[in-house]
Amino acid sequence: MERHYAGNEDAVSELIGEMMVLFITVAVFALLIATANGLMGRPRTDIVAIGATNNSSTVLLTHMGGDSLAFGDIGVIVNGHATPYTRADGNDNGLWDLGEALAVASPPPGQELDLIVYDAAAHAVLGEFSSG
Repeated sequence: MERHYAGNEDAVSELIGEMMVLFITVAVFALLIATANGLMGRPRTDIVAIGATNNSSTVLLTHMGGDSLAFGDIGVIVNGHATPYTRADGNDNGLWDLGEALAVASPPPGQELDLIVYDAAAHAVLGEFSSG
């Protein structure tokens, strides 16, 4: 003798329908959040500790800690003028790393020194030094 369940099968399909609506809602919100995060790019902020030593002919800027920076992104301004620098890339990776130095020509004796090191890619000042 076969026994048949005489219950209501409509309840099962309603449950599956509700679960599908919940799944679709969660998926749409996850997609919206992922899209919004991708559109709102966070600005890159590099943090670098820089030590400056000034002798009669050269200002030596030493990377004392923090993020490594590409040499192509680093700029130096001395007394309001962009100034070229020489670099010591100890590990030859193209980055200004911990312990490596930049050398900039020092202004003539008796002239005040205002020096700014900046990251051109992030449009941020990394350090300012002055003596007078």
